[in-house]
Amino acid sequence: DYGWGIPDAYAAVSFVLQGVGELGGAVTHAVTGSPIAGATVTMVGANRTFTTNGAGQYHGFAPAGTYDLTASHPAFQTGTQPGVVILVGQPVPVDFALSPVPDAVPPSISAVTCFYATDDAVGPYVLGATITDNLNYIESATLYYRTGAQWNPVAMQALPNNRYQGSIPGQALGATVQWYIEARDAQLNVGTDPPGAPGSVYSFTVATATAVFADDGETDRGWTLGLPGDTATTGRWVRED
Repeated sequence: DYGWGIPDAYAAVSFVLQGVGELGGAVTHAVTGSPIAGATVTMVGANRTFTTNGAGQYHGFAPAGTYDLTASHPAFQTGTQPGVVILVGQPVPVDFALSPVPDAVPPSISAVTCFYATDDAVGPYVLGATITDNLNYIESATLYYRTGAQWNPVAMQALPNNRYQGSIPGQALGATVQWYIEARDAQLNVGTDPPGAPGSVYSFTVATATAVFADDGETDRGWTLGLPGDTATTGRWVRED
């Protein structure tokens, strides 16, 4: 006989996974406890690898048996958990705490968002930068700002393409805000922008804009609307009347 029916998804998956066990865990920095994203967990001899997510966690399935597991990342020494027993129907937690490899190169900070004045007293003031590391691991990216003597830290958010972003809350009119960015890698090497911070910093002022000079070009005031030696024939300001 033939007819319509509803498949039992749980039973189907259970049948496919017969003889298969489940494992998962976290890979973290042995010194700071921070999660390590992008680490590779390998089951030696089982042809299984798993990659940690942004929270440093991994999860997967493998045939039941006993295996050595390794966790690796370019910025860290490989960790090993020998003799891990994978059982059917019983999730097995396996965590790793990895120590950083020797490294003396600090993170590089570039393409920093800068502005010098604003009349916005509400904020926030969003600042960003491109932060990279020779071993592809950023432990922390922090935006520091102050309007007085005390520096205030703001954890920067990781964005795609190695961009990081942080926000300074709104400040009162008349305030001068000093700021800089600091980044640390797995070995806790420190990179700053501007270099030498906090001895050297960026700054902007919160103030009402005041027009110092304005010229609509309607009256010939003797100004040259161009640069000396400019031979462009298009894209220039030209007084017509």
